[in-house]
Amino acid sequence: MYKKEYLRRKKVAEKEMHKDIKRQINKNKKMQKEIKEQINSQIRECRTLLNKLD
Repeated sequence: MYKKEYLRRKKVAEKEMHKDIKRQINKNKKMQKEIKEQINSQIRECRTLLNKLD
């Protein structure tokens, strides 16, 4: 009986850890996408400024 409860709790804890890891991965992907967009925006801005110099 005790072992069953232990295993059930362990399984629930592992599922929660898995959910947390997935959440963190999605959060990281979102941040990565935002940073990439910022960099691309800055590159476009630099190109515009360089073109103005010509």
